[in-house]
Amino acid sequence: MESQQIEMIEFISSFARNFIKMQLEEEKKCEIERVKYEKMFQDKNNSKNDKKNAKKLKAELKAELKAELKAELKAELKAELREELKAELKEEPREKEKKKEEKEEEEDDESIQLRDFNFQGKKYFKDQHDIIYSMGDGKLIEPESIGKWNNITKIIEFYQKDCDEEDEEDEEDDDASIQMDDFKFGGKIYFKDQFEIVYTRKDGQVPTPIGKYNAKKRCIDYNSKKGGKTTSIEFN
Repeated sequence: MESQQIEMIEFISSFARNFIKMQLEEEKKCEIERVKYEKMFQDKNNSKNDKKNAKKLKAELKAELKAELKAELKAELKAELREELKAELKEEPREKEKKKEEKEEEEDDESIQLRDFNFQGKKYFKDQHDIIYSMGDGKLIEPESIGKWNNITKIIEFYQKDCDEEDEEDEEDDDASIQMDDFKFGGKIYFKDQFEIVYTRKDGQVPTPIGKYNAKKRCIDYNSKKGGKTTSIEFN
C-alpha cells in the first residue's frame, strides 16, 4: 500500500516536473517569437521613418539647389545684359552719326540738279523736274526759276510776273524769239513756228499752241487735255 502511494507520488511529481518544463519551454518560445516580432515591427517603423526623413531631406536639398541655380542664372544674365548695354552705349553715337549722314545723303539726293539748257539761242538751266532757270543776263547771283519745259510743245512755259510791264516785256521777248508764219491746213489759217509748233490766235490775243505739225504724216498732232496724249487729224 505504501509502495503504491510512493509510486503515485513519484508519478505525479514527474508529471508536474515535465509539465512545468514543457510550460517553461513554451513560454521561452513565445518570448523568442515576441522579441522577433517586436524587432520586425521596430525595423519596419524605422524604415518608414528613414524613407520619410529621406524624402524630406531630398525636398530641402532640391529647394536649396534650386535657389543656388536661380542665383547663378541671375548673375549670368546680369553679366550678359551689362555687356549688351555697354555695347549699345558705345554704338549709340555711331548710330546717330550714321543716321545724320544718311539724312544728309537723302537731302543731297533730293537737292536740285541743274544742267545747261539752250533754247532759241539763249542759255538756261534745267533741273530733273523740267523747271527752267535763268541767271537774268548775269544780274542774279543764283539761278531763278522762270518757267517749265513742255515736252509736248517743246517750248518754255514762262511763269507770269507780278507787274504788267514785265508781262509785256516777256511777251515781246517771246514774240521776238519765236518766228511764226501763216500756215493753211484743212481750210483754216494757223501759225507755225520754226519748231513745227502750230498755233491759233484770236484777234488781239497771244498765240496759243494747239499741237505739232507731223510732216511725215502731213497732219497736226493736236494736244489733248487728258494725259498729255495727241490726236492726229489728217487732211488730204
